[in-house]
Amino acid sequence: MLGFLTGSYPVGFEGRIHYKADGEEGSEASASSGVRRPKSVLTQSVLELSARPGLASLSATLQAEPGAAVRLTASLPICARFECCSMTAKQSVRATPLFGGSPWFDHVAFSEPQHPDRLLYGRALSIVHSVGGYEQRVVIVSVLVPCESEPGCPLVERGCTRLCWDMEPADEWPALRAVPFASVRRLLHVVPDLDWVALHHGVEARLPPFERSAADRRDARFLVNAFYPWL
Repeated sequence: MLGFLTGSYPVGFEGRIHYKADGEEGSEASASSGVRRPKSVLTQSVLELSARPGLASLSATLQAEPGAAVRLTASLPICARFECCSMTAKQSVRATPLFGGSPWFDHVAFSEPQHPDRLLYGRALSIVHSVGGYEQRVVIVSVLVPCESEPGCPLVERGCTRLCWDMEPADEWPALRAVPFASVRRLLHVVPDLDWVALHHGVEARLPPFERSAADRRDARFLVNAFYPWL
């Protein structure tokens, strides 16, 4: 439990949280959407992007042909909105296999356009600005869903949502969703459920990386840190 509160996670935790430094990445304002548009853009085909771990079903998610060109950025500046109050804050969502020498994939809270008050969860895997030459401003998210909690868990009792990957028994990877930029609510502090890891794998166990196996992904359990939503 101490690791949950302090951020001291075991080596190998692939979902670690990073903090944004001031002045990162030049950007220009978009008057129509209120979202700043980063200048640094990478172009890949849908097929090339699908080779990243967790993105095998990208073509279906984007409803695009494998050869279609996708324009990407490593980060997305957002105006974060919080459930507890009316305050907002500037944040940067990052989704890139290489930033400062290591992967950086932020967890996010998001909503659906048809259900703006319903909060959903996921891990940002890619930030897409256009597909096949047409604007399609979405964050590709690997979906996390609320799941069962251990009886008497004090963290869940105090509002920390327990999560698992959205996977059917035969799935190799979690479900993907294309989340419109405007539906991304805020960064999310998600940590591994260390009590569950210790109970099932021993206190010395290290968490397997996201890419390791489908079985590990189905078994993984996480907690949303309800005590610190201000990333």
